[in-house]
Amino acid sequence: MSIEDSSRISRNLLSLRLPVDTVDLYIRKEESLLAVEQFLESTGPLYSMNISCRNCVVKQSTVDSLIEKFLPVDGSRFTVGGNIHLAKEQLERLILKCELSDKKMEIEVSPEGSTDSSKVTDFFDFDKYYPRKAVQVRKVTATREGAKSEVLVEFLTDAYIRWEWK
Repeated sequence: MSIEDSSRISRNLLSLRLPVDTVDLYIRKEESLLAVEQFLESTGPLYSMNISCRNCVVKQSTVDSLIEKFLPVDGSRFTVGGNIHLAKEQLERLILKCELSDKKMEIEVSPEGSTDSSKVTDFFDFDKYYPRKAVQVRKVTATREGAKSEVLVEFLTDAYIRWEWK
């Protein structure tokens, strides 16, 4: 389901609680955010989500719900943007969920407190989970003990970080 409008029609579509496994949501108004939160509470697992929120603030409990509903499968994508920022604990939970699934997928997030001068290593304890890693200025390549794939972590523009399991 892809909704890019803050109109009443969009809110009505969300209220139908249609069964979906992938969503693209662009939230621009506070009243639409409530409809999105109610929709996300009732939806099942999501293997692909692209959610951006402008001009309103998403509750941390909603971010927790997104992480909980995300189902890592090959080709999965978890992208949140705008005013949606993950706390360090939320980011760790999401990364471990993806890492332990041993699937090829991608996440793109903006951690709380992230700026263009931040480093990838500021937001995740690579030493704790990845014995093999190569740390460069704006990226890290790492492999977990017993993992089938490696992860490439890059610091993008506008304080976003991309994690890609290959």
